[in-house]
Amino acid sequence: MSDVKEDGSIWLNQEYFDYATGLKHGRRDKWEQLFGLPRRRPESDIEQCHGDLAFAIQQLTEEIVLKMAKTAKRLTDARTLCLSGGVALNCVANGNLLKKGIFDDIWIQSAAGDAGGALGAAYAAYHMYFDRPRAVLSGKDRMQGAYLGPEFSELDIRMAARQYKAPYQRYEDTDVLCKTVAEYLSAR
Repeated sequence: MSDVKEDGSIWLNQEYFDYATGLKHGRRDKWEQLFGLPRRRPESDIEQCHGDLAFAIQQLTEEIVLKMAKTAKRLTDARTLCLSGGVALNCVANGNLLKKGIFDDIWIQSAAGDAGGALGAAYAAYHMYFDRPRAVLSGKDRMQGAYLGPEFSELDIRMAARQYKAPYQRYEDTDVLCKTVAEYLSAR
């Protein structure tokens, strides 16, 4: 179904995919035949076979990301890596890549889907083709918190919680809030 080259490039057998013309990721009949299990319906139970398939896809994704990163390092000898595209949001692959120490740092563009690729291409043309300067300000968030998402007022939050009858607790002290969240996450 696919072939991964040593440089991280991939060939996908298009008999299994329909995104180029049908705007769908996969052809259900081919995938069901290949993996021997029917497509899981939304809200149905997740079985071991679904987890096994997800794990295999994750392993392959990490292998491809690592190979691509090694190729980028070999070609550029850059100390930092900038990632974009939907896979750039795979935090497990990113964490493993960072642990390998190939790059000193990794930066993930916050619009990491297809829009991020277009943004990167536009910046590349701006700097390389038009020979415009590239300003790098160390320690500053040039995107001004784009990764944080939208901001909501306290009133908006209370109204949404009431509308959905969602239980909540308000914290005045951010240190207490952070400690509570950390304890909650570590208990999971």
